[in-house]
Amino acid sequence: MSSPAPAFVVKPTSKFVILNYVFTVVLITLAVFIASRYEARREYLYGILVLGALRLLMTAKDHVRLQMTKLTLEDQGLRFHDGFLSKSTRMVNLAKVQDVRVDQGIMDRMLGIGTITLETAGESGRLVMKNIDGPQQIADRILALAQKAGPGAPVPCG
Repeated sequence: MSSPAPAFVVKPTSKFVILNYVFTVVLITLAVFIASRYEARREYLYGILVLGALRLLMTAKDHVRLQMTKLTLEDQGLRFHDGFLSKSTRMVNLAKVQDVRVDQGIMDRMLGIGTITLETAGESGRLVMKNIDGPQQIADRILALAQKAGPGAPVPCG
């Protein structure tokens, strides 16, 4: 008897959060530099620092939300966890996965990210996970697990 394969966890990319952190720190640094060089503009410094702090807080909130969203692939099913203050967990039997779609716009393709959409039989319907690194590889893995899960599982195209 073989042991089950270890769970595989998929999370949204943190590329945008990192970019927001960098942009905000650069903006605050530039504001402090300008205010220190030009005394006539110092009254703007506090406003810019408050706006920078608010932007940092919003980025931190997005960062935490990203950490709370994940898709766990197991031998017989998928678990989709989402939520920050209130949590939601969807469990989908892999045998019920009917279609796996990957959508990528031109910028997504340049960044190597995309959206995965799973169509399932029954009441659960559609499951969408945005901003996934390597979405085609993840979709292929889901299809492979779905095929192993049972009859009626989707057949990969292409």
